Amino acid sequence: MAQGCRQRAEHLRLHALVGAYVDGELTGMRRARVAAHLAVCFACSGYAEALRLIKQSLRSSPHRTPPCPAGDTRP
Repeated sequence: MAQGCRQRAEHLRLHALVGAYVDGELTGMRRARVAAHLAVCFACSGYAEALRLIKQSLRSSPHRTPPCPAGDTRP
């Protein structure tokens, strides 16, 4: 039981680093550990791919200015 808890804790710790991994913010051993985890964890690798696709979509979408609040008459 304790081994399962340790594995779950390690999974959660690595899952929390997936966003930084996708953004290229990790280096060295931390990057290698997340990469190794992504190679064997379907859930985390799917999450990483979803983040990549979302970021790619946001980068390629045209810049839009948010609408003015109701009653605002600024041009």
